[in-house]
Amino acid sequence: MSDAQLHAETRLFRSYWDDGLLDLLCGMSLLAVGLGWWQDVVVLSAAGPAVMVTLWAPLRRRIVEPRAGYVEFSQARQIHTRTGLRATFLLCVCTLLLGVGAFFYLRETGNTEPLGGFGHVLAGIPAVLLAVGAVVTARITAARRFAAYAMVLLLAGVVTAVMHWRPEVPMLVSGTGVSLSGLVLVVRFLRASADFASDLDE
Repeated sequence: MSDAQLHAETRLFRSYWDDGLLDLLCGMSLLAVGLGWWQDVVVLSAAGPAVMVTLWAPLRRRIVEPRAGYVEFSQARQIHTRTGLRATFLLCVCTLLLGVGAFFYLRETGNTEPLGGFGHVLAGIPAVLLAVGAVVTARITAARRFAAYAMVLLLAGVVTAVMHWRPEVPMLVSGTGVSLSGLVLVVRFLRASADFASDLDE
């Protein structure tokens, strides 16, 4: 593939993720985890992200592809994307397990003094790990806004550890922000596709 073709594919690949659907589902996953931990419904925190993962492909086929079309990228890019997404998914699973452990520890003990304050640090670690996942996603998708999401997650995790908050706080805060961002992008995408379709009909 020539440099010009590679540059064109990179630009097309970046626009491929601009519909906001991935953002919306990621944000809703964070909210599901946060709400599950907040309301002591561990099933919600475990099942919520899994449901969002399974919804992405059918929703993209139903909502995005009829309006934006289907694009097949080079094999090298597809392999890179699959590998990165699997690594991110594994990181998220590990983060969920760590968060569940922190959640149960803080709920059962009520304080973190036996660990010399490490328990409060533990409450902020899930958000920090998810920030790493957001950075990986930004590199995979070339969507720079995921780097901004990573900063929000990192800041929320650090503040949670410093302020001795519970682990669901950074999930709820960052989940709300990412969900709203994704919703705005989805609405913008739908409006733009509707305007484009009406222009073609004229």
